[in-house]
Amino acid sequence: PAPGSAPQVAAAMSNGAGAEETALVPSDAEAKPEWDPWGIPNFTSALEVALQPYAEVESEWNLEEMTHNVAKKISKVANKFWETDERIHVRGNATRGRALIEEFVETVMGPVSGACHEKPWFFKVDYAPALTACVHHCFRGSKALARTLLPLVEKIVQESVYRWSEEERLNKCIWDAVENAGVKESFRKKCRTHLATAYDEAHMKAPWGTTPAESPELSMLQDFVKGWVAVFVTRAWDILEHGILEVPETTRDQKVLFCTVLFQALTQAENACLPTDLTALVETPPPSPWPFIAAACEAVFKELDEYAAAAAAEKEAKEAEQAKLADMVIGEPAAKKLKGEGVGGGLDGMDAPAT
Repeated sequence: PAPGSAPQVAAAMSNGAGAEETALVPSDAEAKPEWDPWGIPNFTSALEVALQPYAEVESEWNLEEMTHNVAKKISKVANKFWETDERIHVRGNATRGRALIEEFVETVMGPVSGACHEKPWFFKVDYAPALTACVHHCFRGSKALARTLLPLVEKIVQESVYRWSEEERLNKCIWDAVENAGVKESFRKKCRTHLATAYDEAHMKAPWGTTPAESPELSMLQDFVKGWVAVFVTRAWDILEHGILEVPETTRDQKVLFCTVLFQALTQAENACLPTDLTALVETPPPSPWPFIAAACEAVFKELDEYAAAAAAEKEAKEAEQAKLADMVIGEPAAKKLKGEGVGGGLDGMDAPAT
């Protein structure tokens, strides 16, 4: 809906009987919502309160412009989500309701991030109150949140905003680390993609339970980091060869040093690019620099050396076996050899067995 028009609750409930049983049905006892210029009750006021502490650090916009520009991005996507997403009209449960709210927050914040991610205040603002108003506006009375309690919506939104902000922070951390590690400009985007993909894959492919540490929690963190390094090295070999130094081809030691510097930056305690599910378990963060990083990088390249040596030996053995088979095939056929020795007429005219 255009700014100034609010979605009708009845429209969200019109796709079947029983919608009155949903957990987010409004009651007469509730306070009348505050009018909002974007058609989302209590939204603009909550956003302005969240942005106000950072108005002084914004050099381009005043507070009114900050609020307007951010509100415009959020409300446009929120209203489109309400209008077009058919899941709003499908009866859900607590799990699906939470998942839908998380997706809603991520979808709404995407355009805001694209427009404001370079602002010094962007990652410091608490967007949860304003987004909670959006969720109430878009989902109130809908079947999708039939098993979602109204008092818990704000908590779910807060957790969703935190997870979204962590993803944004990780992406920024990876980009900054690549830029500061000395990767050639033409290889930076590719390097960042490989790092992000390796980060994702390490969640399942890391060598879990293989690196000893002072505690099981720290061991899991080390396992993840080593897996991340290993997947990145195998994916980004071309970058390690040609994208880090002004030389035709880098040496093994240069590759190891680059990976050590890169992953030291990615795991610094003050802004670690690591899963919060793991870092939350470790009581004392690893030191900066972390000695394990150098050991892990060296271990990964040692394993690659051993794998390459084993592959070369296997290839050599296979080639020797193929050469042996080739000698047997290329050598004089048995039937022709027998014929040359005066025994029979080859395969077509071999002497018949005596009767």
